[in-house]
Amino acid sequence: MINAKNVLGGLLLFGLTKLLAAEPVVQTNFVISRCDQPFMFGFGAWESARTNFAVKPDGIHIAAKNGKGGAGVAGIHLNLAEFKDCTPALTLAVGEGNRAQTLTLEFQDGDGTGHSYRFDLRVLKPGTAQKIAAESGASLAEPQSMVKPGTIPGLGPVVNWLIIGNWSDEPVDVALAGIELVPPNDALLAARAKLRDLKAKEAEQKRREVEARELARRTLLEAGAPHPVDGPEVKQVCAVAPDVIAITVQAGKYVGNQLIPYVAQPGDEIQPAANESKSWREVEDGRIVEHFPKYFFRTINKKRPQVGQMSPDGKQVFIEGKTAGQLLNETIVDLPAAYSIHSGDDAAYAKPTAPTAVFRKGKPNGPSKPLPFFYTISLRLPSPLKEGATYSIRFYGVNTSKQTLAYTHNPRETRSLAVHAIQTGYRPDDPYKRAYLSYWMGVDQNGKSGSCTPKAHAFELLDTTGRTVFTGKAELAKADGAEEQISIHEKLDYTKAAVYRLDFSAFNQPGEYRVFVPGIGVSGSFRIAADVWERPFKAAMQGIFTQRQGIELGPPATEYRRSRTFHPDDGAQFYQMTIPMQG
Repeated sequence: MINAKNVLGGLLLFGLTKLLAAEPVVQTNFVISRCDQPFMFGFGAWESARTNFAVKPDGIHIAAKNGKGGAGVAGIHLNLAEFKDCTPALTLAVGEGNRAQTLTLEFQDGDGTGHSYRFDLRVLKPGTAQKIAAESGASLAEPQSMVKPGTIPGLGPVVNWLIIGNWSDEPVDVALAGIELVPPNDALLAARAKLRDLKAKEAEQKRREVEARELARRTLLEAGAPHPVDGPEVKQVCAVAPDVIAITVQAGKYVGNQLIPYVAQPGDEIQPAANESKSWREVEDGRIVEHFPKYFFRTINKKRPQVGQMSPDGKQVFIEGKTAGQLLNETIVDLPAAYSIHSGDDAAYAKPTAPTAVFRKGKPNGPSKPLPFFYTISLRLPSPLKEGATYSIRFYGVNTSKQTLAYTHNPRETRSLAVHAIQTGYRPDDPYKRAYLSYWMGVDQNGKSGSCTPKAHAFELLDTTGRTVFTGKAELAKADGAEEQISIHEKLDYTKAAVYRLDFSAFNQPGEYRVFVPGIGVSGSFRIAADVWERPFKAAMQGIFTQRQGIELGPPATEYRRSRTFHPDDGAQFYQMTIPMQG
């Protein structure tokens, strides 16, 4: 280990007459790095920084096609507490090929804290090594931004430092000759005061936003959410643990592109595109011809929207895909008070009862804007569910299309999101036939991750009649919080939940089955058959086959007919490009 008093030569005195973005009052500077050794690691587009960024007498040469990466040094130990009022500075020479406007320096300590500092490269003269201070006079104690807070407030002993690009497509060409800490002068202190004022305004704005959100929450909790017909639709309700209900919700729906015949009506208006960047070029009779799209407008409900784009021959209208239906109102969706559970069959829920916690996860499932989202909302209940009981779930604070829905807890018949089996199926002689029990709930209103994989001891294999044909023992494959090593570079907790292995390799009777975990639910149905792997193979080959051009498609190869496309005998013309393709 080394410390601030002996690292890289310790304190240096130098005759610097001018510090860019600051007045020339530099006194004693502490050197973080002389940049005479290569980076230890890189990431993003700079992944090969260790070998590709050459170290020369004038420093580390950062030469990259774009700024979408970073590089740094790890494993150091710099106690910089006595320099907390100092500003980081870089000594740089900007090359002729540089187009990047900024670089970022980040210091990281051992408990996860990250302080970030930005440097404006536009003030530097190309080809000359110059010293530049961090923007806004930011100091170790008052960084320009905090990448993430650690477990202990403030920046502790620095263990890593990184140089990060501005994440633009502009090329980077700089020689980094040194990283230092400089004492503040009047200019730096003035800039730091402005930064402090700016952060105070941002904090006040954030406080007002939080206050507004809290007011909106209280208002919605008092009034209750509306339940419009086109509101988010509940798709599935199931148990994922004895005391956790999972609910999937589709918010918004993607309506695909349409190509329909144009039928003229009085008042229709067709206008050329105002933006020439939307033009396209086609080869006609050996010449490149530029075309501009035309858009179709029609009065609908006293408004005159753009309906779609006309085809070149004016006979059809292309209507771009859109999102239909309302999105999820997230104001109080993560609050337990937004829900209630009631049952006449379970004494624990004889009165409407709120869940003790709500967790949520989601993903977009359509390309239109605003993005349609598929959510899973998990409600942790105060008491376990009773088998055979029916529960009424009320969405008091969520704008679902229905305010209440019923769920009957019948695990032997209800598919659970926690029980996973391969839907392709298994061959009778497959060496391993396994399903898994695991469930990650998402995060709660505070961003805390939630796992609820229940402890399992046994599982069953059910046939199509619901009869048990196999019983196996559940084995813990991964503990909650454990990390998985999937390569020499990656070791993470990918599932964010415990995983139980449900092995039925000894069972080889052909048929259709589901995996059943008592008290939880069943998997989706799957087959055990000799041809299960043939079906996905044929589907993949069918997809490739139907995209072939120049041939006619039809039965028995396809269920539909399509005339041959782009065939030279039908007039299709092909041209050899003379312009080389750039990588």
